[in-house]
Amino acid sequence: MKAEISGAVNSRSHSQLECPNEEFAATSSPGTAIVAALEGTRPLLVEIQSLVNKTDNSMVRRIANGIDVNRLHMILAVLEKRLSHKFGTSDIFVSVAGGIRVTEPAADLGLALSIVSNQNNRPLPDGLVVIGELGLTGEVRRVGQLERRLQEAARHGLTRALIPAGARAGRHSGLEVVEVRTLAEAVSAAFSTPMRSGAFIAGTEVSVS
Repeated sequence: MKAEISGAVNSRSHSQLECPNEEFAATSSPGTAIVAALEGTRPLLVEIQSLVNKTDNSMVRRIANGIDVNRLHMILAVLEKRLSHKFGTSDIFVSVAGGIRVTEPAADLGLALSIVSNQNNRPLPDGLVVIGELGLTGEVRRVGQLERRLQEAARHGLTRALIPAGARAGRHSGLEVVEVRTLAEAVSAAFSTPMRSGAFIAGTEVSVS
């Protein structure tokens, strides 16, 4: 599993790789999520942006830059089936910032939350990194090299992490870790104020409005 680099990485992506900074901790916009992918074996923080736009057209569009469009279709199907979100009358655009192509499923949860965030016009919490693969039943699956991903997030000044339950990851200084078992738990955790930590987040039928 890895994040493939497509074309030149812009100056922002270089700053992510070379030196710690608080750029990712800045206020986020609805539809934006930070995920920790892998470039080979090296962790790389990337920004996923989603736009859900209502349309009167009979044929809706699904446009994905930097993410496989079939993966996008799967995430949308899981959101509709497990959280009762409706996308049948909306165009959906997804893009990975910096000309990066993410091919590993560890970005699934971040993509799903970015779509929910934009559809409901509610930004994800500041300083949040999202890590986890999604199954068709809505479960959040563990991913490889989670420890290194969290270390990279902490190094760049992020303060919160949503991760798969039972991953046995270490707790890094300054990084609040929330474990979730399902997509519904992840939505409940990400959009609660303040973000809840520690024990599992209950809520198997949570929808944000």
